[in-house]
Amino acid sequence: MATSTGSTFFIDTDELPKLISAAQNGELFAAVRLYKYYKFSIMDSEKAFIWLTNAAELGDKVSQYNLASFYLQNGQAELAEEWALRAFDNGLAEASELLDEISNKQK
Repeated sequence: MATSTGSTFFIDTDELPKLISAAQNGELFAAVRLYKYYKFSIMDSEKAFIWLTNAAELGDKVSQYNLASFYLQNGQAELAEEWALRAFDNGLAEASELLDEISNKQK
């Protein structure tokens, strides 16, 4: 049986407050999980963005890359560059391609 992306990232209502509390207290795994839940299960872009930003600030390199991509798609090249640099500095090699794309758009 096929599994949808939304059900893959589902969080039970009893677990949700615990994850929110954990993320607010700096637990990276919880912030990433909340981002995926709101992005793919609930499809709430505003809450997904909040948790993506939180995960990026906590040092998750994939979240930093995704946040950079978001900013680039929304015409905020300076913020995109800042987050792409953080992702690259944290060891995400793919971020160099994003930095090149940002550089080309700023010319």
